[in-house]
Amino acid sequence: MKAMTGRSLVAAGLISVGLMTGARAAAATETATAATEIAVIGLHFDNTSPEPTRPDEVERMKLVNAQLADRLAASPRYRIVPITPEIADKIADGPQVGNCTGCQLDYAKALGARLVAWGNVQKVSNLILNINVYIEDVETGQRTFVHSVDIRGNDDRSWTKGMAYLINNHLLADESRRSN
Repeated sequence: MKAMTGRSLVAAGLISVGLMTGARAAAATETATAATEIAVIGLHFDNTSPEPTRPDEVERMKLVNAQLADRLAASPRYRIVPITPEIADKIADGPQVGNCTGCQLDYAKALGARLVAWGNVQKVSNLILNINVYIEDVETGQRTFVHSVDIRGNDDRSWTKGMAYLINNHLLADESRRSN
């Protein structure tokens, strides 16, 4: 079991992120009239190490997916478009986002989003991992954000600190500077 087996894990993660951010997104709609609609398709786990994927890594994927979705939902720049169960099923049953020749754009378009956020965590070894986040314009297919951070260590702290660094210093850097 080198990579996560079932696509059910992807669907469960998408639905849980959608449920967590859906309520916040709905509440923020009143104040986010200038915000851009974004579908957070989420990150997937690319285990390229010789070790099998462990249950704690599966849980960490949920953690960093929620972290990304929560921070985007809290930003005045974005309004999260909830992932419907139908689209979650298509994502879970289809090819992996990033290896599907633009399926993420189709999913986001079907949800009515102008942008789509997705990415991956790549495990090279138990010490070396990378977090990659992409945001694309649904109409043009152009990537408006591409960034990667390398993390050392395979625990909750290293994963969440890596995601926080990517968000605070790159994705939402201008907002982070204003709040400090």
